[in-house]
Amino acid sequence: MIPRKLSDVRIMLWLVVYSFEVIENFHIDPRCKKFINSLNLQSGAKVIEYLDLLTKYGPNLSMPYAKKISKNLYELRVGGSLKIRLFYAFYKGSVYVLHGFVKKTNKTPIKELKTAIKRFSSY
Repeated sequence: MIPRKLSDVRIMLWLVVYSFEVIENFHIDPRCKKFINSLNLQSGAKVIEYLDLLTKYGPNLSMPYAKKISKNLYELRVGGSLKIRLFYAFYKGSVYVLHGFVKKTNKTPIKELKTAIKRFSSY
């Protein structure tokens, strides 16, 4: 399908985000999906590209794409016009994409880390 207008591109992006659910052992928190869908098209496409890398390389994905934050928590580092960060974790052979935000400062806000940790604890 070749997109003919902006809304077609948005629909295609939405389909790609939701198609990750079909991949066995790959889970995206619904609030994180909502965040991804709220991004502009260029940033959303970049996030999809990085999520695809995560599905291919798993725990072997490293800098500049990913960074280990703690024992079980990782950060997907999406560059571009916006610095987007997605926190994810590996648990019992599955990947859980927990939380996403637009990074505005050099240091990762504690509030964002706590949100990811809280969501991870629910699994």
